[in-house]
Amino acid sequence: MPWMLLLLVLLPQTVLAWGNLGHQTICQMTLEELAPTARAEVERLIALDSNFDSFADACTFADNPRRRPSGHFLNLPRSVTAVATDNCPMANDCLFKALADDLAILSDKTRSDAERLFALKLMGHWVGDFHQPLHISFAD
Repeated sequence: MPWMLLLLVLLPQTVLAWGNLGHQTICQMTLEELAPTARAEVERLIALDSNFDSFADACTFADNPRRRPSGHFLNLPRSVTAVATDNCPMANDCLFKALADDLAILSDKTRSDAERLFALKLMGHWVGDFHQPLHISFAD
C-alpha cells in the first residue's frame, strides 16, 4: 500500500482555485444574510447592471478579466503567525485596502449609482477572495 501513496503524490494533479462558483456561492450567502434594506439596495444596484442579472453572478466581475490585481491578495511576511491588523504589510495595496476603498464608495450616497455598482461588484469579489485559499498567504 505505501506504493499507492507514493503514486498519488508523484502523479501530476490539477489544482484549481474555486473560481466563479466559489465567488457566486459566497455572494449568494452574503445576500441572504443582509438586512432587508441593505438587500433591497444591492438588488436595486444590480438591476442597473447590463451584464449581470444577480449579485452572485456580479461577484465574478473582478476576475473576468482581472481588475485591480493587487486588491486580490494579502501577502504576509513569513514571520507572521496571525493577521491582527487591517493594513497591507508588504505593499501599498492589498485585499484589506481594496475592501475598505470600495466600502467607502458604496456607503457614500453622493456617489453615482454607476460608481456604487462598480464598488459593489468589487466588494462582493473581495469578500470571496478573503475566503479563498492562498489569497491570504506568504508572497513567496
